[in-house]
Amino acid sequence: MPDAARTLSAFDFRSDFTAPPAEAGDVRLSADEVVALIAKVRADTLAEISRQEVQETLDRLDRVSATMREVLSDLLKVMQLLDSAAFDEATSAPLRSTVTSLAQRLLDGQGDLFGLTRDLSETLDNAPKAGRRMGQ
Repeated sequence: MPDAARTLSAFDFRSDFTAPPAEAGDVRLSADEVVALIAKVRADTLAEISRQEVQETLDRLDRVSATMREVLSDLLKVMQLLDSAAFDEATSAPLRSTVTSLAQRLLDGQGDLFGLTRDLSETLDNAPKAGRRMGQ
């Protein structure tokens, strides 16, 4: 039993039930400070998740834009081939009209993508933690 007596330390009795002063290296937080810390961590985590989601969307839009540029390039090649091919007027006009219509739809869609990309980039710029923007 003498071993147990050596591990005992004196109890600092306080009638006001306040916590004893912190020793060097000890960290003491009140309940309000813990709640505030948890709220801050939660808000920072949610902001980071939001920033990552926006960045993933921007990356996906980058890929879609690249694909649209490739399709427009291919349509230009098709148009050049059609111009060099010998078709009668009845066939040439509908082909040209179809290719032009497809190109216009792609250009309109790309304009919508650029607008969406700009909006998402602004959202990412206004996020608490700055992330990589499209094209950087």
